Amino acid sequence: MSSRIQRTSACRALVLGVGLLVAGGCGGGEVGPGSGPAPQERVSAPRPESFEGLDPKAVELIQAAAEAVDGEPADAAVWGQLAQVYHAHRRFGLAADCYRQALVRDPQDARSWYLLSRVEDQLGETDAALEHLRECARYEDYPPAHWRLGYLLLARGELDSAEEAMREAMAQAPHDAAAVVGLARIVLQQGRASDAVTLLEEHLRRVPRDAHAKVLFGTALREVGRGEEAARLLAGGEGGAPIQSDPWEQSMLSLRQGFRTDFLRAVRWLDAGEVDRAVVALEQLLARSPDDVLVLINLHRGYRMQGKLNEAIELLARARRIEPLRDVVHLHLAGAFWEQAWLGREEPDVSLLGLALQSAREACELSPTYAAAHAMHGDVLEDLGRPEAAAEAFAQAARLDSTSAPWQLRAGHALCELNRWADAVPLLEQHGRLEPDSVKGLFLLSAALANSGRLEEATAPLERARQLSPKDPVLLDAIADLEHRKAQGAVEGQPQ
Repeated sequence: MSSRIQRTSACRALVLGVGLLVAGGCGGGEVGPGSGPAPQERVSAPRPESFEGLDPKAVELIQAAAEAVDGEPADAAVWGQLAQVYHAHRRFGLAADCYRQALVRDPQDARSWYLLSRVEDQLGETDAALEHLRECARYEDYPPAHWRLGYLLLARGELDSAEEAMREAMAQAPHDAAAVVGLARIVLQQGRASDAVTLLEEHLRRVPRDAHAKVLFGTALREVGRGEEAARLLAGGEGGAPIQSDPWEQSMLSLRQGFRTDFLRAVRWLDAGEVDRAVVALEQLLARSPDDVLVLINLHRGYRMQGKLNEAIELLARARRIEPLRDVVHLHLAGAFWEQAWLGREEPDVSLLGLALQSAREACELSPTYAAAHAMHGDVLEDLGRPEAAAEAFAQAARLDSTSAPWQLRAGHALCELNRWADAVPLLEQHGRLEPDSVKGLFLLSAALANSGRLEEATAPLERARQLSPKDPVLLDAIADLEHRKAQGAVEGQPQ
């Protein structure tokens, strides 16, 4: 196997075109292609001409990875690690050189072939990227290598080869969203709209919130003459970003230093109430990484704290387009619309509550066990005058998170309002275990027990509430009423 591999054109290109610095060479900048060293020659790690613009931790990481290469220049793994560090910090020329050195030493390293192709794609070297994706596929079944190959071929208009690559990706991962949507796009361009409809219908049954696929589905439906359905799907515009699961690329990107450090610092400022300082930092981070959903979410939080509600909603809408299946984005959108519905009004704006309701439902549908989403759903339903549905939503939140005292209380209260006393009891009992000195919780628990016919059990929580708030007239009236009911019950129970 190894002799066959060494004869491939890709490997010959690596040996002839590494273009790295040899020991004793001059400088340490990014070096272009040239006559490179053979694997047995001692090669030193390339360094950037400048570390300007890099976080100190990124510089430390680069220096450590480079020193590891200098210490073990024959080790493919340390070259691959240095390559990924440069790749994560967008030093693409250096990354490409290091991936090539890793592959000279281990030509069967599928991950380095793959990541080298990603760098070459960034550098506009499409022919090399295509060749190296194919090399990756020789040594490991990695679906993204196939669907990325398919997308590159599609961009070049090589539809038959692109279809073959997408089908190979689906053979390895039948439900991979990037492969399914890519294949649908190809067959649609080939004039096979009905095939695209079949693919996308099945995909959207599995992933109903894939906004990008929905728009493509609408286009396919229009092509087969299903105009009304197409119009509904296309009404929302271009949809979100394609769903792409690529663990190797994500692992490489996780090496990025500086950005994460700055982000966590900004979030700490936000949590500590230093809102203006945090917002400036988050705006700078967003300029560096415009599609970072976590930055968008936290900057939205800062804008809301500053009273910039419209700007906050715009950020969340942008985050939703980028990651349409992220439940927390829909949850925050629901909260923002809910807040906007009440802003400066005695009564809420029903149309804004409708938007809040839609976002809350989407969050619940995406993550049925997301307790906060169900609680938000309940808040909106309550304001829309739908108490029964609101109570069910609150109860669901309470069941999903039995450690949240506020949700136990909210659910219990909502059920009491509907005279569903027996249903309220276990929720209010759980609230009592979490917050034993809550006067409101004790009062509601007593009312739920009493109205469920458990008059004797209702006495203890009410007495505890009176101890905590001895002059509360509502409690005093409730105690008198409970004693009257107990006495009346005793009289009615006597033999005639």
